[in-house]
Amino acid sequence: MSRIAVVGAGFAALTAVRELRKQMPGAEIILVAPKAEFVYYPSLIWLPSGIRKADDLVIDLRLLLSRLKVTFHAGRVTNVTEGGRRVITDQGEIENDGLIIASGGRFIKKLPGIEHALTICEGIASTEQISGQAAQSDGKVWHRDASWLQAKAFRTRQGGHRGGVNSTPT
Repeated sequence: MSRIAVVGAGFAALTAVRELRKQMPGAEIILVAPKAEFVYYPSLIWLPSGIRKADDLVIDLRLLLSRLKVTFHAGRVTNVTEGGRRVITDQGEIENDGLIIASGGRFIKKLPGIEHALTICEGIASTEQISGQAAQSDGKVWHRDASWLQAKAFRTRQGGHRGGVNSTPT
């Protein structure tokens, strides 16, 4: 019997798990992620405006993993050794016959000043921080990305400015 480790709990990881189960019904599949939950990233854009809450975007994976007969290993991967046959996490090691790394994109914040940037693609914590800043600002603290539109939507919902969209946010 094959033992396959899948790192991640997003779209790619869950797709991999489902396909593995179809193609290898007898395989032991282990999903490795900090939590047994899926965050629906496409809806993070709605957190700053208050249209959605963080809890609306988090799906508990335990039932799905049980139904697919997948073992969950709660932990953060710290290293991969032995040509991928050993995954080392902060909660222990996992030996495997096959490894799929589907942990998603990571943001490289090495440009001067970029450490001060917040993006919704970094997850719920970053998006909630943006929400807090939107609530405290007058809408003039937004970078040249979609965040300023969210600030505008937030202000509009709170009874603020309802005029046209300013294409040159400051």
